[in-house]
Amino acid sequence: MQGKKTTDTTKLIWDLFLEGSSVQEIATKLGVNKPKVSSALSRGRIKGIIPLPNRMYAKSYMLTKFNLKTGSLSRLMDSLNTEQRVWICTEASKIGCETIEEYLLEKVRDEYEESNSGR
Repeated sequence: MQGKKTTDTTKLIWDLFLEGSSVQEIATKLGVNKPKVSSALSRGRIKGIIPLPNRMYAKSYMLTKFNLKTGSLSRLMDSLNTEQRVWICTEASKIGCETIEEYLLEKVRDEYEESNSGR
């Protein structure tokens, strides 16, 4: 079974998009509707010509995908007992962090690197 031949219009849509034109700009320039442009871009993504949109990895997408919520550092601190609060503040100070957020960010990055180092 042979695949459908890519039209010159589709190739032009891909080129314009890769040069930085928006869907609306391409539609206006070529005199086609936005759904036609979007469809061509989708086919380009399937073929690997057009990169996947960054929104696939955006925070909101990831949270929805894994059915999670962001929560807050205030709630986290409120959930800790006094000993745990003292410990986390002490540990953050030891490594020169100015905020609990900075400390947790460092811990997450360290844990990520360790889990991907093949250990």
